[in-house]
Amino acid sequence: MVAVAARQEGAAASDLNRQFHMLTYRMSRSSRLVAFHRAATLYITRRFYADHPEFSDRCNEQHAEIL
Repeated sequence: MVAVAARQEGAAASDLNRQFHMLTYRMSRSSRLVAFHRAATLYITRRFYADHPEFSDRCNEQHAEIL
């Protein structure tokens, strides 16, 4: 994701972000986590990073913290 963000490929960053979250949900096996994320992101487009590339760096920092 860091390389994609550096190249400012917003659509690819959005896709990778979704894949990251889907993987963490599957690994956690937590229906509560999935429900929380759905509620928290209900009004955020799946292409958020394509529309707002300035958030990519923070996204990558947060993902590194999770890992």
